[in-house]
Amino acid sequence: MSTPQAMSALAEANRIRLAQAAELRKIRAGGYAEAVALLTDPDEIQGAIKLEKVLLSVPRYGRHRVSVLLNDCGIQQSRMLRRVRELTERERLCIASMLETYGKRVWKKDRQPVAA
Repeated sequence: MSTPQAMSALAEANRIRLAQAAELRKIRAGGYAEAVALLTDPDEIQGAIKLEKVLLSVPRYGRHRVSVLLNDCGIQQSRMLRRVRELTERERLCIASMLETYGKRVWKKDRQPVAA
């Protein structure tokens, strides 16, 4: 690969990383609604983000809540390491609907959702 080609490839990769970081910041600021929007209709850049990063970017969601959410959807924990575009539509929509359901609830200290 020649130097101009390498520089062009690095610039493109940097552009994509910055766009993905902006999406994750948007999720942290906007909450579960932004994550639901990303999961229901991901574009090319959003589809390249790993599911783990998306779910852990949702405020008040740590590894335990994410594992509870995935278990409720019937999705294996190992699928969390996949990119959003690699998930089936059923998996993406199930996660989105569970995020929406959990987002409308208040969590107690014992981490069990209770209707608000």
